Formats: sequence, C-alpha cells, structure tokens
Amino acid sequence: MVEILTPNKLSQDKLVAPKKQEANLIFRTELLQKCADDVEFQAHINHLCEIDNKFFFNTFLWTYDPRNAPHDLPFITYDHEDILIDWIVERIDLKRDGHLDKTRDMGVTWTILGEFFHYWMFKGGFLAHLGSKTEDDVDRTGDMKSLFEKLRYFIRKMPSWMLPQHEVRFKRIVNYSMNNSITGESANKNWARQGRYKVVFYDEFAVTEYAEDIWTSAGDSSPSRIVVGTPNGTGTKFWRLRFKEMNAQDLMRLHWSLHPDKAKGIYKDKAGNFHSPWYDNECARRTPQEIAQELDIDYLASGNPFFDLNKVDEQKEWTLAKSLPKKEFEYELGILAKVSGEVKFRGTSTGVIMIFEHPSIITQAVVFSDPAEGLEHGDMSSIVVRCKKTGNLLAAVYGKIPPDELAEIEWLLSLYYKNALCTSEMGGYGLAVNQFLWEHGANTFRDVDVRQGGAKEGKKLGFNTKRHRAEMLRLAEEEIRNDACELRSRELKMECMNFVNKDGKPQAAEGSCDDFIFAWAGAGFLIGVRPYSKHKERNVINPSRIAQEENKKNMGFGFAGQVKKRNF
Repeated sequence: MVEILTPNKLSQDKLVAPKKQEANLIFRTELLQKCADDVEFQAHINHLCEIDNKFFFNTFLWTYDPRNAPHDLPFITYDHEDILIDWIVERIDLKRDGHLDKTRDMGVTWTILGEFFHYWMFKGGFLAHLGSKTEDDVDRTGDMKSLFEKLRYFIRKMPSWMLPQHEVRFKRIVNYSMNNSITGESANKNWARQGRYKVVFYDEFAVTEYAEDIWTSAGDSSPSRIVVGTPNGTGTKFWRLRFKEMNAQDLMRLHWSLHPDKAKGIYKDKAGNFHSPWYDNECARRTPQEIAQELDIDYLASGNPFFDLNKVDEQKEWTLAKSLPKKEFEYELGILAKVSGEVKFRGTSTGVIMIFEHPSIITQAVVFSDPAEGLEHGDMSSIVVRCKKTGNLLAAVYGKIPPDELAEIEWLLSLYYKNALCTSEMGGYGLAVNQFLWEHGANTFRDVDVRQGGAKEGKKLGFNTKRHRAEMLRLAEEEIRNDACELRSRELKMECMNFVNKDGKPQAAEGSCDDFIFAWAGAGFLIGVRPYSKHKERNVINPSRIAQEENKKNMGFGFAGQVKKRNF
C-alpha cells in the first residue's frame, strides 16, 4: 500500500512517484481512485503536475513498446531522461537551440514529446512545431512510430478530468483552454517558415533531406530549434552543427552506457571501450556500419562516405605560419608576381595562395583548377598544385575567385613550379581559363582518351571531367586509403569528410562543397597521364654543379670521385 497524502498535507508535503514499476502502478491506481470523486484533490494534483514536470511524467504519462508484454508501460523516467527533461526546458525557456546525438532506442523522442505535452497542458501560449523526414513519420493514424500518434497516445491515457478543452486533428493538437497548439509537417525547403513558434523539434535530422534549408527557415520562426538523431557520417548538416557551428553548452549526447538496462554488466575492453552483455549481443547481429551509427555515435564510421574517413582524419593538417622561417607542418599565405621576367612569391595575410612547399630545381608538378563564378553565394574556386614524385599538395587556392583572376593565378603557379603542366575543366568557366593559359604560353594540357588503354593527346585544351570523373575519383580514394599522399589542407580534408555516395554517385553532401576534391583528383589524374620522370630529374641536376658544391664543402679541395650518385 502506498500512502496518498490528503489535500491538507499537500500544502506541506510533496507526492513522489515510486520508480519501481510495481510500486509505481499501485501508486497511480490509488491516486486515480482518490481523485475520482474528490474535486479538491484533483485540483491539487493538477497544480502539482503543473509545477513538477517529473511528477507529471512518472504519474500520468505512459509509453508503448510492442516488444514487451504488456505493451503499455508506465513512463518511469531513468536518470538520463530526467537530465534530458531539464535540458529541453532550458532550451525552451532560455530560447536556445539544441543538438542531441544518441544511441538508438534511448527513449529520447518519447521524452521530448512528453515535455512538449506538459507545456501544452499547463503553460499558456505554447506553440510548437514538429518535423521528421517523411509525412508518415510525422503523423500516421495507428502507427506509434509517428510523432503525433505518440501525442494522441498521451491524451488517450490521461484521466478525463485532467484534460483541457482540446481538439485532435491530423498533424495538430489544440488546447483551447490555454491557446496552445502543437503542429507538424514533413521535410521540405520551407519547413516551419510560415509560422511563429516557441520551439521547433526535428527528429531524425541526420538523415533528412533539405537539412540546411530546414535549419535556416526554422531559425526565422523560432528562437529554439532542437534537432535529434543518430550519426549518419560526416557529410551532413547534423554533423556540422555538432562539430563546427553550435556552442558546446547547447550540445547533448546520450550514449547507451547511460541506460541502466543496456549498461548491466558494463566493462571496458583492452582499448578502454565500453562493453556490456547487451552491447556484445547487438554487435554480433549488426554490421560494423550499424554498430557505429546506431550504438557508438561514431560519425566517422557511420553513414555512406566515399573516402575512408579514418584515413582522412589521420591526415596531418598544416597550419598557417605566424613567422618566418616557417616551421614543420606550416604553410605560407601570399601572392605571386612576375618581376623582371621571374615569378616571385611574397607573403601577405591578404594573399589567396597557400604555399606548403616552395619549388626546388628538380620539382616536377601539375596544376589543376576548378573555377566557379566567384559570387558570394556560389561555389568555391580552387587550384591544386601537386608533386608528381610524392603526390603531395605543394600549393593551393580556395575561395570566391572569378575565372579571370583564377586563370592568372594558375598561370603564375605553373611558371613558379618550373613550368608545371596545367589545366582546367574543358567546359564552362574552365574554357576561358584554358584559353588564357594557352595564350600566355603556359604548359597547357590537352585532354587524352584513356578508355581504350592509350593516352594520346587530343586537340582540345583542358580536361574532360565528365569523361574521367569516375576514374580520377577512384584514384584519389585509393591514394588516401593507402597513405600514398599528404592532403595537408584543412579545407581539403573537410571536403573529403563531407563527400558521400548518394544515389549511386559520389558527390558532396547537402550543404557541402566538392570543388577542392575535384581539383585534387584532377591533378592526380594528370600525374597518371604525365608521370614523374627520373630521366628529366637527372638532366636537371648538373653533375658539374654537384662537383662545385662538393668542392666548396671540402674547403676548395676537389676530391676526384667523391661525388655520390643519387639513387632515385
């Protein structure tokens, strides 16, 4: 028997719903029996629910789980759900956005909707908007997977004396007593744009279409945007919000190890990773990608990335040198200019050219550009200079640069890197770039057809990206996977992280760019067609010059036969 306090004692004491299921069910039954014919007690309970949302959860809300018998279960909050409730209230009341990534099946959607339902019941002026990837996920009668069927379930389970005057419709519940409503819609570019809401909530945000548009349009409609999901790779708006765009105080993560049922028997393996009997059983029945996505909250190993993201992540990012001489793993920023017939580099913070390695007398390089219109809201323009011998990034340009400016920069880079082979895409803005390069006497590439196993140079200036797209991306993926090159640029790494397989085609994830990748991959393809030449390098190195250098090292005494032969 659970003691139910009388209305007089409620002013001095507080009811606490038990957290053990059997005791909780008894508590609920006895409390409802006492409320049945006692209007004053009903008012006290109603007030207690209004001021204590966790009492409301643990006394009146239910959840539904078809995997269990019985299917209807009293909503008894776990510790991580109590923390989540407080976090949701903070988002709403302080008008802050929120990002939550999680292990699958942590009760997050039920908890968020439960707190929204509490606001709908008791807080005046509460207008909320819900969303998910499909209309059925938002509302489908009789389907407990949908958001609004969960809300209708809450309503059906409430005692009639507690419910306000309300109306339940498709993708809408209205509380007329408080002028509150919760509405919803599925993914579209103008999601939530037409309304004004206290809070908007989007479920499964990591896998939704139009994520960038949804986030932007919702920002005009509500001061509090809450998005939830399990990771789906690094090429998503969900990932960018988590790691690049949102403040740490607005992030929340719910890992399976916080769930008392999943964490029973928890232990750590030799690598320090959490395991439990539940987790080990799930791993035995899932693919590595499912484990990363549904259990481990691992962005790198989840989703459908084109590149090996662990390999991309291992690539060393070079940082901008603050002073000269630059240190290891630093690059210089500046401009190139032709002075007295010689191209020279000048460092400046306003420059657009990143120099990772300056050329030497034996440098053999290729230069590839991917031009864009150069407008503020358009694609990025990019130039990549790669070493033929190592495949590493030597120099790069990445920004909103119009084609005419990009053409001149590529020409100067080609000259600076010892008359490097250079090209741009054959069509579009690349047409003007290639024409400029050829007119200025640059070592301009003419496209080749390698489909029949040959590499005969054609007549047309430039690189046929459409013809070579699949092959050049395959080569780029292979290089990165085999640690055969150094990316060095943070921007290039980020594009690789956000490059995914979608609809059978490698491409940038929604809201991301791939201009740097295509310039990088195109340069790699050029290296394959016009590879590094040992013979050319030997011819560049003048044996007599080597002898002179050795003579200087030996204080003017020339030792015959002391010049060592270089091994290439």
